[in-house]
Amino acid sequence: FLLLGLSTAIATFGLIANSAPAIIGAMIIAPLMTPIMGLSFGVIRLSWPQIARSAVTIVLGVAVVLASSFVSAVFIEIKVAGTEMLGRAFPSLLDLGVAMAAGAAGAYSLSRESIRASVAGVAISVSLVPPLAVAGIGLALGRKATADVGISFSELGLFSGGIDIAIGAFVLFLTNLAAIVVIAGIVMAIQGYARWGR
Repeated sequence: FLLLGLSTAIATFGLIANSAPAIIGAMIIAPLMTPIMGLSFGVIRLSWPQIARSAVTIVLGVAVVLASSFVSAVFIEIKVAGTEMLGRAFPSLLDLGVAMAAGAAGAYSLSRESIRASVAGVAISVSLVPPLAVAGIGLALGRKATADVGISFSELGLFSGGIDIAIGAFVLFLTNLAAIVVIAGIVMAIQGYARWGR
């Protein structure tokens, strides 16, 4: 949770500053990929204690990120959404494809000792903490938010301002989460970790 809080701080300040390097740095230290892989493993093994432990960790982690980013944005009194935030407010099938590939790579790299160090690269490829941070910032922005790209939110299809940003970013996170859990479970099952008899 300490690492998650620090990752959220880096992601939030990077999003507010519109700094892609800071956001990438936040993705490197974010530990959310581990409980998500644990959830996949629990599902294919039908281990209810593992599923419950991983799910609780994920839910608490999501709450930490949302609360931290919301409080930070309220404290800074941000009212302008930058391009890094807007880029995470419109999930697409491309994001789903990235999450599916990352889930497969993450499951494979965790099951192979020789390539386990590549999990950090997998965590960078799929966006977990930044969309949650955008959701928290979007809630703090509220309906009075403006975009820094010179167009109104209504032209982007965001008629409720920050609320729509928060919803879009949270949908992106849920898409990534679901894709990683399903694809990682399939990869683990192919490698023989599943209890097919049950």
